[in-house]
Amino acid sequence: MYVCEGAQVFRIRAHQARFPAQQKGKKGKKAPAPAQPSEVNHARIYVARNWAPWQTAILETLASVFDAETKTWTADVMKTVKAIAGVDERFPKMRMKKGMAFAAEKRRLAESEGVSALASTFGFDEADVLRQYEDYLKSTIQVESVTVYVSGEGEPGPEDKNAHLAIPGKPIVYFS
Repeated sequence: MYVCEGAQVFRIRAHQARFPAQQKGKKGKKAPAPAQPSEVNHARIYVARNWAPWQTAILETLASVFDAETKTWTADVMKTVKAIAGVDERFPKMRMKKGMAFAAEKRRLAESEGVSALASTFGFDEADVLRQYEDYLKSTIQVESVTVYVSGEGEPGPEDKNAHLAIPGKPIVYFS
């Protein structure tokens, strides 16, 4: 399931890399001629093994107020998360807006999936799985090679400056 969902996202990103969005012509004028498709031969996939420290702090806090048997929360769960902002050094106040959105999303996931949604690491080694399915990924996204990197381990290339945005379960892909 993970590989199929990831491959679908990678196919969409590959199509976007091959056919960049074109500007529309102004009212009454013809749109410019479509550009030739860009050549995409290589995919660089970045995966993350762990959440960022501020996200880990939130996950730990959420897990402490979650009842796994009934899949319910204490009444003041979001107040509890808000209270750790600035107190826990991993969760600075400047991350409050993103932190509360992250907590709300994880709260919804935990209600449906259970306590596993609050784990600070993913259930398996994503990089290893993607490497095992390298041939499938090459054929499905139509590239000559696929390289899988673990975000935070080694330096990304200059065109991969947002590789740090990969999170557990949602890899980032770049094409060249």
